[in-house]
Parts: sequence; structure tokens; C-alpha cells
Amino acid sequence: MAGKVLLVDDVSTNRIILKVKLSAAYCNVIQAASVAEAQAVIAINRPDLILLSGRLATGSAARELMRAATEGTALSIPVVILTENQDKTFRIQALTDGVAEVITSPSQENFLLARLRSLLRAQQEADALPQHKIAVQALGFADPQSAFSPPAAITLITDDPGAGRRLTTALSPLLAHPLQVTDADQLRASRPAQRKDRPVSDLMIADLRGQTREDAVRRMTDFNAMVGGRNCPVLPLVAHTAQDVAATLLDIGARDVFFDDMRPEELALRIGVQLKQKHAHEQMRHQIKDSLQAAVTDPLTGLYNRRYALSFLKCLLSEKEHAERSFAVMVADLDHFKQINDTYGHGAGDQVLAHVAKTLTANLRAQDLVARIGGEEFLIITPDVTRRDAHRIAQELCGAISSMAPILPGQRRPIKVTTSIGVTIASPGHKTGMTSDIQTRSLLELADRALYTSKAEGRNTVTFSEKSAA
Repeated sequence: MAGKVLLVDDVSTNRIILKVKLSAAYCNVIQAASVAEAQAVIAINRPDLILLSGRLATGSAARELMRAATEGTALSIPVVILTENQDKTFRIQALTDGVAEVITSPSQENFLLARLRSLLRAQQEADALPQHKIAVQALGFADPQSAFSPPAAITLITDDPGAGRRLTTALSPLLAHPLQVTDADQLRASRPAQRKDRPVSDLMIADLRGQTREDAVRRMTDFNAMVGGRNCPVLPLVAHTAQDVAATLLDIGARDVFFDDMRPEELALRIGVQLKQKHAHEQMRHQIKDSLQAAVTDPLTGLYNRRYALSFLKCLLSEKEHAERSFAVMVADLDHFKQINDTYGHGAGDQVLAHVAKTLTANLRAQDLVARIGGEEFLIITPDVTRRDAHRIAQELCGAISSMAPILPGQRRPIKVTTSIGVTIASPGHKTGMTSDIQTRSLLELADRALYTSKAEGRNTVTFSEKSAA
């Protein structure tokens, strides 16, 4: 359990005992004898987790620690209260205030350590979110526009219909999300219709009360496999006497464990925390995905940009399959495009480019690549084609462009658009001693020269390079 843990306890003997246990679990332990001392420690030696004695967790002490933990940073530090206080109202208030966990003594040592390990794992994930945010901003993309959390679907998996009804009756008034009940067989039957990117539920509670440790582990593993793990966290519900089972489930990846003696209010708070964390991670994942997509896409046409196209070409040259298969590289340039801009305006020119992009895409195969690499210049890569195939494809593209005749807003007549194309073939096994960078430049130069020939010979035509490359 790698991580830095701050022990806050006014009894030195307790600190010594806990330090021995945590150090044996590979924690770096620092200590404080009071909340004030802990605040000073946090300012100079920020921990990954704070373990606070229940004797000191009175009034606003926990809130003060959490405030100190977030001062000057967007990162929070989970606070765990270790207490002999059996009052469930105290637990609920602490969780409401933002405490990550309340562990009541006496607790089994393996459960305590397992719960701290799970919180440290979650903290590492949370710490990564701001770093991802900085990376996205460095690419020039804005933050998500809304922190709106959509309604979530919560599923209780239980083989006891009566227990399901009782828990639903107790929890439903406390949740802002619908709670449905199913059993393992129904969940298994729904799996074929489940989409990977859209799980059947946002969070599942697995009723494992009465299960042996081995059966509980097996069922949790099965449930996680059914619903996709990270896309739908599965939280086990176990008997309050089964801390050994809970410890094992936490160590195999459960993000939290529910005990059957928890009040519905506490269960609702814990569900809310898990849904909030899930939403934050999903939002960042989607933003990173969208940002990466934007980084390789031409915003005007929706085609790939030059950066992606050249990387694709280098990868294609590096593949072993290239030793056996050829592919074509084409550079297409719209004819007299400057006249379109000068006559109709740059807005009209942009619309023409968008029409051309759609036309090129519609006339190419799924495995082909088309990218906008300059103002009115496009790069087309067609894998696994012969010279004859490439010539036919290029001719068809020329014909499709000259036939599209777009009518732009404000114009009565269609605009005539044509393109010239230069083509070269990357033959298998040629120049294998050259780096992919050099081969890429060679291919583009040959296709460019062929393009210049097309322009010189009257435009709206296709010219092949006199020699192959790569």
C-alpha cells in the first residue's frame, strides 16, 4: 500500500501502534498530536490520506483538516475517522461533511488496511484528473461547459426478492435516481443486449450477504465481467460481521463496501459519492477523447489533418504487411481555387472545401484515408491496391469532384469545381533500409511532382509518378 498517511491522534501509544501496522503495509507515515499540528504538517508535507482519531473529530475539526488539505490546490485529501463512537448519527454527519470513511473500533486489522488501500487507489485516480485537465488545456481546449450530472440508473442484484423490496423501499426516498432490482440470472440474460459504451446501469449493488469469501469473490468477479467494471462500479453489500469478506472484496477492486447494519441515509450518501466520482472520471475521459480527436481533425472539413495523415503514412510504411502489399499515395489540389475565393468570397470557398471533403469520403473505401493537408490540398492513401486500381480510383475521384456542381447560398448557378491529382505507388519491399521519415518525404515529393504535371497538362486530370517509391 504505497502512500503517505498522516496519523492525527493525541495519544502517542495509538500513533505508535498504527504506525507499526501502516509501515508494515508499506505506507510512509507522518504524525501529528492535534488538529492544529496536523494543519501545519499538511502545509509543508502534503499526505495522500489523513487518519484522524475520533476523539479529535469533534465540531468542525474534520472540516478544518479538509479545508487545510485543499488550500492552494484543486486536490483534496481523503480523511478517515477511526473512532470508538458507535453512534450512527455521528457517522452520517461525518460523511455528510465530506469525510471519506468512518471506521469504528474495534475493527479487524485486515479490513482497516484494505479500506485504506482502496481509498489510496481512488485518491491516485482523483489526483490524475487535474493533470489530465492541464494536458487538455495545453492542447488549447476549454474545460467542459457544464458540470450537470445526468440521472443515473442504480441496480440491486439479489437472489432474495423480499430483501430487494425492503432495501428499495428504504433507499428510494433518499435517492435522486431510480433503483431497480434484478438477480444474477436476469443480469446475465441482459448482457448480449448491452453496449460496451452504454452499460445497463451506472452503479450496481451486489447483495452478497450469507456468501462465503470464495463465493463472494467469484460473484463479484462475474458481475464486474458482465457490466464492464469501470463503466459500472459494483459495490458489495455484506453482513456487518463479515469484515474479512469485505477486506478481500476491497483488495480485488471494490471501491466501497456496504454493511447490512448501515442506515439507509448512510447508504444513500455512499452511493452519491460513488456516482459523483464516476461522473467526474467519465467527463474527463470524454473530454480527453474529444480533445485528442480535435487535435487530429481539420475543423472545417471534418477530415483528418496533416499531422495525423503523415503519422498514418509512417505507420503504414513500418508495418510488416508492407513487405507484401503495395499502397497508393495521392495528392489532390483543387483547380483555380483562388478564383473561387476572389469571386464568391472565402465563405463560399470554405463551403466548396466542405463539399469536396464529403465527395472524396463518399467515393473511398472504409480502409482508405483522406486528409486536408493544406488550403485546398488533400492527401489520399489507399492501402492494398495495384497501379491499375490506384489509377481507376484517382480517375473516379476526379470525375466525382467535377460532377458535384454545388450551388452556394446567394448563387443561382452551380460553381464548377475540378481537381488535379498526382499519384505514386509504394511498392512492397523497396528501399526497406530507409527510415519511415525519409520514405514518407520521398512518397510525398513523387506525388507532388506528378500533381505539378497534372496542372501543367491542363488540370482536371490524373498523373502517375514515373517511378514508385518506398
